Amino acid sequence: KTEYLNIILDETNKMNKLVMDLLNLSQLESGSVDIEWKDFEIRNLIEDTANLFNLVIKDKGIRLTTKIKDHLIHSDYAHLQTVLTNFINNAINHVDGKKVIDISVETAKDGVIKVVVFNTGMQIPDDEIKNIWDSFYKIDKARTRSYGGQGLGLSICRTTLDLLDYKYGVENRVDGVAFYFEIKTF
Repeated sequence: KTEYLNIILDETNKMNKLVMDLLNLSQLESGSVDIEWKDFEIRNLIEDTANLFNLVIKDKGIRLTTKIKDHLIHSDYAHLQTVLTNFINNAINHVDGKKVIDISVETAKDGVIKVVVFNTGMQIPDDEIKNIWDSFYKIDKARTRSYGGQGLGLSICRTTLDLLDYKYGVENRVDGVAFYFEIKTF
């Protein structure tokens, strides 16, 4: 009996997350979301967001590293945290046996920094990259069932970053995949 209740509870939680993600995406797409511009250190945002995953990372035996310098930015903390949360969650769900996730801030050009979330693992096929930002799109539909992904996280990231007018993308690297967004510093 307890086993069935746990299954029902688990499915209810998944459905709740799906509905909340759809509501969030709908609000973002309709432009009815307020942006709260404020000054903050990118380091604080990254550390606060990474700390949300401490238990999962420890439980899965993942090695999370950060390479962050202080950069004062002017943006919306909550919206960027949503993007980082989705990028990190995606990295956790797709990390390979090496179990390495690295979050870094790279200096681009002209006062622009690039926030990168990298995970070791399989590269995204080139013909799939353009589709991963679409709602409900999944590269490996069978695999995403095991972690409950609905295919909305990257769509929420795309819509949020478009709203903030930030450049973003994904890069296949030799030993994994890196998702990023760029933001001006001052």
